[in-house]
Amino acid sequence: MKEMKSGIHLLVEPSSKYKTNALSLKFIMPYDSKEAIQLTLLARMFEAGSKAIGNRSQLEQALADLYGASLSVGGRRRADYYEFTLNSQMLADQFLPEDGLMHSWLDLLADLVLNQAFDASDEVMQARFALEKEQLARQLKRRQDNKKQLAARKLKEHLYQGSPEAYLGAYGDEALLDSLTLEDLQRVYDKLLQKAQIVCVAHGRLSEAQLETWLNSLAFRACPVVYSYQDLRLAIKPQAIAFQDEVIEANQGNLAMALATNYGVDDRERLKANVANAIFGQLPSSALFMNIRERDSLAYSIHSTLDVYRELMIVQAGIDSTKGKEVYEKVFDELHKVAQTPINPAYFQEVKLTILSNRVQAQDYQWFELELVFLDWMNPASDYSLATYEANLQALTEAEVRQVLLDLTLLGAYFLKGGEA
Repeated sequence: MKEMKSGIHLLVEPSSKYKTNALSLKFIMPYDSKEAIQLTLLARMFEAGSKAIGNRSQLEQALADLYGASLSVGGRRRADYYEFTLNSQMLADQFLPEDGLMHSWLDLLADLVLNQAFDASDEVMQARFALEKEQLARQLKRRQDNKKQLAARKLKEHLYQGSPEAYLGAYGDEALLDSLTLEDLQRVYDKLLQKAQIVCVAHGRLSEAQLETWLNSLAFRACPVVYSYQDLRLAIKPQAIAFQDEVIEANQGNLAMALATNYGVDDRERLKANVANAIFGQLPSSALFMNIRERDSLAYSIHSTLDVYRELMIVQAGIDSTKGKEVYEKVFDELHKVAQTPINPAYFQEVKLTILSNRVQAQDYQWFELELVFLDWMNPASDYSLATYEANLQALTEAEVRQVLLDLTLLGAYFLKGGEA
């Protein structure tokens, strides 16, 4: 890791495992729901070109000319921070038939980052802005039409009632999209370049000296503050809501339940929670799937997931619209049974091996390896190597995992009851 100047970091992981170089340029700022929707639209504008690149077709052609280089721009929420990220991948120099293409690739990325101007008096820009805004609105509408996702969003909205900064995600306040202007985009773009903490992460055959020269040419301003990522948990805690329901126009019901966890921030604690989640509701062999869906036929689908930053376990089920309260109570009963019943040793080892297998398979993706480099920088006290992960996983005891389940606290549920709204 090299800190080039205050707030600008360069992380390079040399590797000959892949024939490609992967580069991720991250701009990190405190999360703000109003800015998040602006940055979501800004990401689409980046993917639509720059002052020098007129539209998406021209950008796609430029990437094709670089022998199929890829590009994606997007944002994500990581607890109290927002990451605006430009990702790109390209064949390494030795596999290219021409010299200088690597420099052309880096020049293209620099153009997309620095050569943006959201001029409201420019008719071409107005047309591009209107198109990307319309496309984003359609994307958000598709999310709204997904009743499973809608139930989870409604659940979090009620858990954090009155605190939208806690329950909103990467898209931020979607209701503000329609009122966004080019002036808003210019303002958030300027802030991104001037006040974000910048982290450039590279994996492959790029040299640190090469990337340092490139970053220096971009002449980013130094970030005025240094952010800490040592405790990525939201400070605002959820409130209990019991069981709530709402009738919507749909063919079936969608149930979302929340259980509060109390695992810590260190890797071993989170690994315990992952194993507990797998046994309770994540895997096809889990208690929720085998008992509520297969044995009792009370759900068309059911599974659990962990919301790490909010310290929640979320259970979601697609069920008959008349079964909401019954399945809600049944899930809680299953939790007690699993937590209080010793886990079969052979099954416990099978779950561990399944989790380990998923991690091993992930190691074959360059973007996953690049993410590990970033996580290592975020949490220098942690060891993200596969060997350490396997050792920690195998060291977990059945009693530790069941204790995670015993410590879960039911906060409530939100049930979207299908019918005539």
